[in-house]
Amino acid sequence: MRRFPHTAAAAAIVAFCLTPTIASAHSWYPHDCCNDRDCAVVVSLKELPDGVLRVETEHGFAFAPRGFEAKPSMDSKAHACLRQIGSDEEQLGWALVCLFLPGLA
Repeated sequence: MRRFPHTAAAAAIVAFCLTPTIASAHSWYPHDCCNDRDCAVVVSLKELPDGVLRVETEHGFAFAPRGFEAKPSMDSKAHACLRQIGSDEEQLGWALVCLFLPGLA
């Protein structure tokens, strides 16, 4: 039987790569943006005709008004931190707290 000396290292790299993005991203989200919850990779980012951005994550969607100050993303993906608003279960919505975009310096 042939043994591969790098098997443990390769297994560790594979395990790291399979870790969900949200777990590694939470390490760099500012506490004032997410309070360790409600932040995720953006799944849809659409500019509306009036210049407002519709930002959607796995949690829901919110709108970024024109001039909303985005922060630089620490990876190649867009991320958003949303905060739940409303008190009636049928009227719950999301407010955009922070938006992180790749390519900002």
